[in-house]
Amino acid sequence: MTAAPIAEAARRLVGVPFRLHGRDPQTGVDCVGLVLAALDSIGAVTVSPKNYALRQTSIAHLLPLATENGFEPASGAPQPGDLILFALPAAQHHVAICLCGERIVHAHAGLKRVVEGMPGNGWRIEQIWRHSLRIKE
Repeated sequence: MTAAPIAEAARRLVGVPFRLHGRDPQTGVDCVGLVLAALDSIGAVTVSPKNYALRQTSIAHLLPLATENGFEPASGAPQPGDLILFALPAAQHHVAICLCGERIVHAHAGLKRVVEGMPGNGWRIEQIWRHSLRIKE
């Protein structure tokens, strides 16, 4: 089974307001909230992180959350529904959901909403994860 339903769910969230630590599409989401909202909308099991900031030098304590949310490290080109962890300038990391090729859906703090588009200049892929689609019973 592919993870394409995650990409479709993410696309349906385009336009949702941005809110740091937001988890509810009605009130706003950040990049982590976008992933959790997309997973929730397709009935996947989710685990939410507790402590993180917009900018931090280390996110090592957050990386196990990918596995806890049903994702496994992947190699090669991102596929629809994959999570992509980007390293951005100014000690920032950002998670996006791959749609197709280089197109992504992500929660854009500057535009204050979830958008569909291409990664920004200077964004470097640090990790790609693929979902195993563990659905709630």
